[in-house]
Amino acid sequence: MITSLRCENFRCFRDTGTIELAPLTLLVGENNSGKSAITQALHLPAHTLDSEDPAVCLRLSSLDYDYGSFKDAVFQHDESLPLTLTFGTTVDVSERRGGKLKKRKEKVKVRLTYGYLLKRKEIYLDEFVIEDSQGERLSVRQSKYTEGKRVTMRGYKAQSLFIARLMERRGFTFEPRYDPFTTYARVEAKYDKDTARKLFGDVFLNFQLAESFISSFRKLRLLGPLRDPARRTYLYTGELAAWVGPKGERALPMYSALIKRAKRDDVQKVHAINNALYQLGFIKKWDLRRVEARYYEFWTQHKASLLLANLADTGFGASQVLPVIVSLYTSPPGSTLVYQQPEVHLHPAAQAELGSVFARACTREKAVVIETHSENLILRILTEVAKGKLKQQDVRIYYMQPKRSGHQVLAMPLDNKGRFMREWPKGFFEENYIESLNLFRAREEG
Repeated sequence: MITSLRCENFRCFRDTGTIELAPLTLLVGENNSGKSAITQALHLPAHTLDSEDPAVCLRLSSLDYDYGSFKDAVFQHDESLPLTLTFGTTVDVSERRGGKLKKRKEKVKVRLTYGYLLKRKEIYLDEFVIEDSQGERLSVRQSKYTEGKRVTMRGYKAQSLFIARLMERRGFTFEPRYDPFTTYARVEAKYDKDTARKLFGDVFLNFQLAESFISSFRKLRLLGPLRDPARRTYLYTGELAAWVGPKGERALPMYSALIKRAKRDDVQKVHAINNALYQLGFIKKWDLRRVEARYYEFWTQHKASLLLANLADTGFGASQVLPVIVSLYTSPPGSTLVYQQPEVHLHPAAQAELGSVFARACTREKAVVIETHSENLILRILTEVAKGKLKQQDVRIYYMQPKRSGHQVLAMPLDNKGRFMREWPKGFFEENYIESLNLFRAREEG
């Protein structure tokens, strides 16, 4: 999963600095402050990998997402500027030591720098860099107009031209293009056995790291702020999709597939989803009803009145939060889940309960990034930290602050009582939050 992000010359940011992601990361701020820009930056590699064209290095638009042109994406719309996105992750790498294959964890980053060819109206990958704790371990600088490249691999300055021939660009990353046996023999003959063994070990390790990022990006999913409304009937295919879809359109088909398959893991997921919906306060239970051979419908029972209704008649809030809950409990380990305004169309009490749902689902096997305007959701998460149900190190909150020189990302650290360790910038929370926070502090001091 993705553990950090840095944006340079992207949207309203000249430089965000490194944004460390926790199991639960909140992005807050006023409208048009840059929250959506951060979620877009996180999503861009996954969006690019979904392209059917392997030559595309940066995909900004598709049927489901429209991030504009390079001019729209680059800071101050200056197409002469380089646009750089840096992502961090922790990977398990395998190295051969003393004739044995050993595994270890490594914190690494990949830096992707893009440029724009004004005459061709084309985005190109300027530089691909892999970094570890010792600095750059691999740098591939791409030619603007040809497939030529300049490669620097730490410890192998003399072999740079040879290493460059071993790599083939695919999108924004590089893949091996050599026969391991004949190529190894040529290297051994040109240099010596120890050099050949070490060189290929490091080349293989770099390809491992690049592939780890590809895997992390493919497990990054973005759910937009407006989800599809509920329908009266659904077509049953029996297919369990990998994701609920950009607008949550596959959430209920996924849920029905879990019920029909009824494997142990499926039953646990259904149970967790049902508990979360009950916790939100407006559904006591819901049933899957078959209406034809291939069609079914969802019926809900209100928690207070016990009245039954088709999901389409339950209210817009239910249809908007269902994809959030389903995706939260069906995504595999290693996922990075990005939610834009998951609380949309929920009443204040349900927004707060959604904070508890996120806290309960929080795990170090996943990273959940939430763009939110809900002070109730934020307050509930602070409460969960104060109660000890959520560890302070598992929560990170960032405030987007507009500046003429480029918007800034301010980290708002918490202590173990769920209190902010720095003053909150003015202009975001409503007065009732400020007053309740002041009241809480006054009582605590008294």
